[in-house]
Amino acid sequence: MRCFKIKHAVCLLGIAGLMLGIGCKKDSGYYDFKNEAQVFNGSTYEYLQSKKGMFDSLLKVLDITPLGDSLKKGNNTLFAPTDLCFKAMMENLNAIRQVQGKEALHLGTVDRDELDSLLEKYIIRGVIPSDSMTYADGLMIYSMQTGYPMHGKQRATDATGYVGGGPHYINFSDTKRTQYIISWVTTVTSSINLKTKNGVVHVLKDDHVIGFNEFMTRLNN
Repeated sequence: MRCFKIKHAVCLLGIAGLMLGIGCKKDSGYYDFKNEAQVFNGSTYEYLQSKKGMFDSLLKVLDITPLGDSLKKGNNTLFAPTDLCFKAMMENLNAIRQVQGKEALHLGTVDRDELDSLLEKYIIRGVIPSDSMTYADGLMIYSMQTGYPMHGKQRATDATGYVGGGPHYINFSDTKRTQYIISWVTTVTSSINLKTKNGVVHVLKDDHVIGFNEFMTRLNN
């Protein structure tokens, strides 16, 4: 009987030790996080075409403005607004126009020059992956068409037990041509570092406001 009690106690201690070891084990999924880039075997323009229902509006704008060719050839970085970004822009624009007694617009009928000015800020000179924007002050970047100053800064979400150990994202800002950061308008990405044959794509979150709050003054005429 005494032997049985000793064996029973040893068994319980063994189970407790095993449970303690499991409870103290680190989650390597957080600590070993790597933000690995995807690769698409085609141009940036072809990548957009491959994502049916996601970038249809952007492709329409690219085709009716001079911007399209820049994504078919040449080296550049695209901060890509999704269809939901364009949908929100047009719904908000037409809601105001309805109150003003104006006819509703769609992407094919808005002023093309103004639309070009809004969208050219999203196509950046050179191939700029997110790890190029890790400096403390971020990185000044410039639109391909006019050299308009934009700004990018890579950040990381926190993970359990590790500050900054989660997925990375980019703060993408319109500087409004001022050095005062308080005046900048900033949006964030939902995915980053999609490499194509002639550039890299960072996809913006669906709630991004096209034109960084300028669409109403530029398109409502």
